[in-house]
Amino acid sequence: MADGKVPTLLMEAIDSYIPGNFFSTIALCGMTAERLCYYFIDFVDIRIGEKLLNDEQKQILYKLPYNSLVEFFWKIGSFNDSTRSLMFQISEIRNRHIHPTMIRPAEDAIKILNLLCKVLEEKLSIFQFYDITLERRARTIRSWFRWIRNNLGLVEVDAAGNVRIDRQTRLA
Repeated sequence: MADGKVPTLLMEAIDSYIPGNFFSTIALCGMTAERLCYYFIDFVDIRIGEKLLNDEQKQILYKLPYNSLVEFFWKIGSFNDSTRSLMFQISEIRNRHIHPTMIRPAEDAIKILNLLCKVLEEKLSIFQFYDITLERRARTIRSWFRWIRNNLGLVEVDAAGNVRIDRQTRLA
């Protein structure tokens, strides 16, 4: 189920925020956070007792709601307290705008984008000891894309740091 969409969705969220598409930013951040949970289903060793679950046995986890997935990964130790809290904050903001209240979209868009970046930084263990701005986070993400391009050939990054993702590319 991990389909390689997390980097694409994150860049779309950033690209949506810049021209003021705040509702799109919020929705894309919620989608990205959920996709991150799917990556964990695929790539984390999940054991029941001494038995390691295989891919077929993990399939039921994809049917869990987002908050249940976050709680599950926290209980098995894949998410720490901070990541759990950030993921729940993302859910709260997403739900506030998916459902009729829709207050403070501009403020919530930048907040949810920063929360998502913090989650990715924590889980990727790259800048976990630094508090950095959204602009620096975007540069960091572009650096990640350069690495992906150089190692997997999935994205293109020009000399100015502009990222282009081939929408037809699929991870094998």
